[in-house]
Amino acid sequence: GGAKEGPAEALTTELAEAIQREASASIGLRAGVQRLQVLQSMVEEVDSELMSSTTEELRLMLSRTQEAAAVAREKAAKRESAYEDELRQVKATLAHVEDELLTAKCQLDEAQSAAPNTHSETSGLTGGSSGRQLRQQAREGGTQAADQYQGGEPMPAGCHAQALIEEIRRSRLADVDPSAIPEGLRTGFGELRQSLAAAADRLARDLYESEAHFVQELMQNADDNKYSPEVVPSLQFSLRRNRDTDSSSAGYFFAVNNELGLVDADVRALCDISRSSKSATEGTTTGCKGVGWKSVFRVCSAPHVLCGQWRFKFGARGLGMLTPEWLTDEDYASLPEEILAAHRGGRTVFYLPITDSLTVATIEAEMLAMASDPAQILFLRRVREVRMDFSGWSHAVKLSLQLPPGESRRISSIEHLPRNGATGRCESTTFEVASSEGVLVAMPIVQEPPVQRVFAYLPVRPVGFHFAIQAPFNLTASRADLHHSAENAREAPELGRGVFLDACRANPEVAGLALKYLGTPPADSFWLPVRTAILGGLQGVACVQTAHGLVEPGRCLLRGADRTAAHVPEALLQSACGLSFATDANPQEALRDLGVRTFGFDDLVACLRHDGGAWMKALWADALRSSRLSDIYGSLADALRSASEPERLEIVQSLKVFPIAGLTDDVVFGTCVGLHTGICDDVPREWQLPLVQCLSSDLELSAQGRKLLHLVGVAVVDECRLEELALQRLVLGEHVAPSSLGGAAASLWAALAVLRRCYLMGRRPPRPWKELRGAVLLPTGGTGKLLPASQLRLGTFLGVEISLPKVVMDILLAMTGLGRSTARHAMASPEDYREQVASPPLAAVGSDWLLGWEVFFCALGCAPMDPISVDTEIAFEVTMRLGAILSSGMFWREAAKSQHCLEYLRSALGLDSANNSLRRRWLRRLPIRFREDTVSLEELYLYSTFSTLGGDHLPYLRGASDDRPVLELLSYLGISIEVNKASLLKVLRWLRCRKVQDIGLAADLYARLACLGFDGPGDEEFILVPGRGYLHLQDCTWRSFNLALLHRCCRSEPLCELYGRFGPGVEEPLKAWVRDSPEDDAGELCDTLLQAIASAKADVAKPHRVLNREPVAPEEAAKGLFAAAKHVVESLVSLCLRNTVQADIAFNVFISNRLVVVHCDGPTCCRVLHTGEAFWSVDPELRQLPIARQSLEVCYGGASATRTFFTEVLRVRPVLTRERFHELMSRLQHDFPGGEVGEPGSVEDGLDLFSSSGMVGGAGGDSDADFDIDRAVQLAWRQAQASAPPSGGIERGGRTRQSPTPQLEDLAPRVWRRVGALGMMAVFAVDGVRPPMVDPPDLQLLWRVSSAFGLDLSQVAFAYDPSGTCVCKENLFLDLMRIPRAAGLQPTSAAAFWAAELATAIAHQGVGPDTDDRLMKVQTELLARALPQVLQNGGGVGHDHAGRTHFGGYGGSHQAASTWRGTSGYDVQQGGYTAATTTIAEDAAVGRCDRMRRLPRWMRFVAVGSHCRSRCRHRFKGGLGALDIQRRRS
Repeated sequence: GGAKEGPAEALTTELAEAIQREASASIGLRAGVQRLQVLQSMVEEVDSELMSSTTEELRLMLSRTQEAAAVAREKAAKRESAYEDELRQVKATLAHVEDELLTAKCQLDEAQSAAPNTHSETSGLTGGSSGRQLRQQAREGGTQAADQYQGGEPMPAGCHAQALIEEIRRSRLADVDPSAIPEGLRTGFGELRQSLAAAADRLARDLYESEAHFVQELMQNADDNKYSPEVVPSLQFSLRRNRDTDSSSAGYFFAVNNELGLVDADVRALCDISRSSKSATEGTTTGCKGVGWKSVFRVCSAPHVLCGQWRFKFGARGLGMLTPEWLTDEDYASLPEEILAAHRGGRTVFYLPITDSLTVATIEAEMLAMASDPAQILFLRRVREVRMDFSGWSHAVKLSLQLPPGESRRISSIEHLPRNGATGRCESTTFEVASSEGVLVAMPIVQEPPVQRVFAYLPVRPVGFHFAIQAPFNLTASRADLHHSAENAREAPELGRGVFLDACRANPEVAGLALKYLGTPPADSFWLPVRTAILGGLQGVACVQTAHGLVEPGRCLLRGADRTAAHVPEALLQSACGLSFATDANPQEALRDLGVRTFGFDDLVACLRHDGGAWMKALWADALRSSRLSDIYGSLADALRSASEPERLEIVQSLKVFPIAGLTDDVVFGTCVGLHTGICDDVPREWQLPLVQCLSSDLELSAQGRKLLHLVGVAVVDECRLEELALQRLVLGEHVAPSSLGGAAASLWAALAVLRRCYLMGRRPPRPWKELRGAVLLPTGGTGKLLPASQLRLGTFLGVEISLPKVVMDILLAMTGLGRSTARHAMASPEDYREQVASPPLAAVGSDWLLGWEVFFCALGCAPMDPISVDTEIAFEVTMRLGAILSSGMFWREAAKSQHCLEYLRSALGLDSANNSLRRRWLRRLPIRFREDTVSLEELYLYSTFSTLGGDHLPYLRGASDDRPVLELLSYLGISIEVNKASLLKVLRWLRCRKVQDIGLAADLYARLACLGFDGPGDEEFILVPGRGYLHLQDCTWRSFNLALLHRCCRSEPLCELYGRFGPGVEEPLKAWVRDSPEDDAGELCDTLLQAIASAKADVAKPHRVLNREPVAPEEAAKGLFAAAKHVVESLVSLCLRNTVQADIAFNVFISNRLVVVHCDGPTCCRVLHTGEAFWSVDPELRQLPIARQSLEVCYGGASATRTFFTEVLRVRPVLTRERFHELMSRLQHDFPGGEVGEPGSVEDGLDLFSSSGMVGGAGGDSDADFDIDRAVQLAWRQAQASAPPSGGIERGGRTRQSPTPQLEDLAPRVWRRVGALGMMAVFAVDGVRPPMVDPPDLQLLWRVSSAFGLDLSQVAFAYDPSGTCVCKENLFLDLMRIPRAAGLQPTSAAAFWAAELATAIAHQGVGPDTDDRLMKVQTELLARALPQVLQNGGGVGHDHAGRTHFGGYGGSHQAASTWRGTSGYDVQQGGYTAATTTIAEDAAVGRCDRMRRLPRWMRFVAVGSHCRSRCRHRFKGGLGALDIQRRRS
């Protein structure tokens, strides 16, 4: 387990680290991206600022930047000068310290020489034995060790070196005990020793500026050493850093030299001050002062010296810097191995242990500086290789010096030596060396020579020159600077000048770099004469670099700060002036010090005149010509302003340097005489060039360049002058060709364009327009001759130019069926034969180009074009193209700029005309392309007003001007320009037409309409319901039913769910426009219940769907049907008892449909009854029967209001009597609904009589004994034959003569009204209710049946009672609802069926309206007499008296009604109107049938059945519906 956890933990750790690195990288990336974005934004801001700045502003910014740079350079020079002064002060301080050190050394020598005398003087006072002992030790200092060897054996070398070290120590009294010194001398000895130690310490630590200066001193000592001829003198510097932080040592430094070795004098010099073993008089060594070695004590407290037999070290305390200490074998063995190896290899080694880590860094920096300077070993006498190595470097560096024999060059190489032994990189620098009398000048042969130092074999310091000077200068003790001695000041300048100039004359390569070698003037005044002398000698030397090579300073020019000089080609200056430009590679300050002249006015004039101004033509072809010419003009302007010579102005005026614009692209340069500054900025260039001579428009001068134009008197062309020139051109009246743009044609059209602009802008012309109206001649479009404007006519209308070819126009006219107009020539007036004015050949300027010419030409007197004329071709093309122009915002913006243009538009559009109706209708119906469709102009909306309202749904006119005159014209064209009731309704209609269902937009429109006082749309589809579209107000309510089933079955849309979230601004108007709830409308309640019943009775496989909603499952609807019906009844009770209109609506709907729902206890959930089947309560005799549980009192409770609603409003039987129950049972044979047991949980129609029939005996009483059947049959037959055709009306004796409920029956007798006809047979209905749709009967068969009874078919009629009550109690009526049953029988059975029905109606004529045994007997007797004749005649499909087969269709007419026949359905008459469900019903539904359009809306509803809905919210269900009760009542 442990073995497995290890890799897992490691993997987890690596994963965590990777996630952390990824997070860090992501943070860094985001930070980088943010920085890039910031930089990009800064760049964009700078770019935008530069793009928005003019040329003059950019130049101003550049000049300010240059001034700031100059100020910065001046400040830097001042700081540099201050630093030089401070450096000189420091050097003076160091010289003073050096003098103090020399004084201290002299005092030390004097003290050492006086010490023996002092001892001898005090020996007598303190005791002679001790004094003698001291003197003896001093005399025998160097011989004590030698006395140990006797017998003549030679002394070993190591013993000699150690003996010398001991002798030096004794001479320094290093091992003398201070207590042994006499008390009188002890104090003086201690003070002298302390002073000497302090002087030595100060000399070592304060003499040199850098603590790493000892490296240079070690190199000097190595160069002064002696070497064997067989070796290459070399030196190695190595620095090691101690990585152990716990160690007290920070590292060590050591120097290794392959010299011959140290001698006694060298050792004694190391142990003393100013006692060098080198001689300054011989000149073979560099050092001679004897103080350089002491610089090692600044970085090291115990330097070690190892050379052959010598191995000693020094200390840092007291006189330890002067007193050597021999290294014991243990100390020697403890040295680093590489130190021991170098010593054992015969090398001289200086080993410096370092305790301070900062010192290591300082030494490393010094070594790096030496390793990167190729001139470091350039002037060494003996050493030829210097190797430097540091443990922190990846490679070592070797400096080597080569002196090719016979050449004046020296090659200094810097080689990088990798530690892995690979080949290193070597960089060589060649120096040109010249010498004279011990002074050497070394010049690096590189393009950009670096600053070099002054050398005294080793580098001293830089003075500003880029060449090195080597001379035997007298240096300060610190070697940091030269002594400002007379000898140095006398020899260095003169010798350096001669050597430098000789090198330049001898080598052109050196001469080409001479100015770079000089650099800037030195800050030290000591070296200024050297530079001045060299500059004086360079006047005759070809040392200035030009494009043509090196030339003398007198044969070249400086370009200077003048921008023009930068554009002058070298070849041009050489050809025109014989001079050359000094290149930028030359130091500019040095050139000015040489006296090189700057490019000036005379040189510029010579270049401009050279070769006939070829330079100006070449500049014009340059892409930056404007900038170039602006600079030239600016230079000439500066020369005119700054010079006092008046002849310069004449010279400038004679120069052909100004580009003159022409009709072509070729530009001619001319003088400024008669020249204008430029064309007018507000007038197109093509209009001005033929009229005026001016500078080319392609020339964009800066402010500096424009000053020259002002100085030479070039004027500016203004519009007034331009209009004068145009008028002068037009008055000439030259004959020009309209298609030509050259010569006179160009000037003519340019002049017309200028005056056109003058007129459109409302400017005052040179002469009044009234005078110009007859004076200006215009070119014609055909012949091209010039004619007065009054003899010409326009060829455009509102910018539409007739451009279609005649062939294309003929094809279009033929396709549209229009044909060319022939009436035009018959009605043509003399004005119609005027020639057409030519179209302007100029390039179009602006979107109102052609419109502007129309306005202008009309002002001059041309006749306008009228598209509403008899000229079909013009009207056709204008109609196709004008809409796109008038719907363009740019067109109206341009038109709004001119008052004359607006006045012309008012006239052309007919706004001020009295008879403008035709033109206005034509304009408003102009076609416009909108997306993929075409709309008319009047359907547009102003974008600035309606964009926030209609979004992207509306067709907009975008960008039009909001000036009042423009808005007036737009309104005249039918474009909606402001938000009002009409425009908002227009928006709604557009959205409805385009089927846009954006409820947020619709809500906004409703709120705005409400704010404007809109009180409702009337009879219009107005309310948006997503998914259903736009609905009538009558189809919507604010709230819905609380009951879920009713809510789902209601066909009115509740708006609360859709618009309630938009706040009171939308909620309040919608509440005012629509009904609050469907429960407030009886028709809505009834319709919802009807839909619930249909959902409950629907097939499971095909559920009933209300509108487009999710259908209600039949089982779910059946379970909640009775609760829904009860809720509807409760709502109807509250409505109908206080509102008779609502009561009538409820009655008509209930009487036309099965809507009375009763609850059942059996498998059937509910049963649906007609009002004729339903009853409120039962007779006490029937209360124990199951039929009693189907009473409304049991189902709906016994509330009096509910009873009143059912019995008085719906006219339900108050009590089911025994007789009525018997009658219901007897009608089972006539297909009376009910009796079947449905599926569990289903809904059935009719009463459940099967459960009741077996428990009650036959209804009716015993036969009357006095009844005479023959008499009754004769009476019935006679009255039937004598009866007139039925005419309707109120039944005489109520519904029955012995009604069980006389209160209700007497109060509500049946009223029969004719509602139509079936062929010859009229159709009646109770109260004129709408009968259901049935298939037409066989009229031929009915005619035969009526004939069998001795009746005419016109004496019999069909009738319909929604309650199911017998219709033939008083009239010869056949029940309309029997037609479907008869249609399903065979012809013979159908004849018997209709014979029985007619026999019943005739029997009532003899026995009255009661249904009893007497009626049955009379009916049987009548049937027995007539049936044989009926059966003998046969049955089947009948034909009418005209021999036409009837397939349905009610015939008949009414005196006050117009009748239209259809192929099927009723001819329904009502209130003076007759409507039919015909084959044109669908056309009527969409309003495209003319004769249906003439009907009132409620009659149209009847005609199209379920396709339409009435105002009173009644709907057809399967063809069954009610007529508009309100309109019928009215």
